[in-house]
Amino acid sequence: MLILDDIIAAPFRGLLWIFKKISETAKAELESRRQRTTSDLSELYMLLDTGRITEAEFDTREQVLLDELDRVNKLLEGGPGEERKEGEPSGEVGTEAGTEEERGGGAKAT
Repeated sequence: MLILDDIIAAPFRGLLWIFKKISETAKAELESRRQRTTSDLSELYMLLDTGRITEAEFDTREQVLLDELDRVNKLLEGGPGEERKEGEPSGEVGTEAGTEEERGGGAKAT
């Protein structure tokens, strides 16, 4: 029985191993993005301190980098990434209602 259980479970163990590797790789990439964004922020502060960029340019670039850092941190925490803006498709299957005729139901007006 033990050999039969191992044979049946082998494909699932293989898939689990693949998913773990994908997860580890994704987390490593996100950590790399977080470090790169933090480094870019430090460089931006240095540019402001040395007078190479204006305060307005600093504010604009800082906001972009801080937004990126927030997105990366949310993803690392396991939460949703960027929130969907109104009017954008949700990416979920089956969320578009369509008309009654498109769905194949209801009586047609005569």
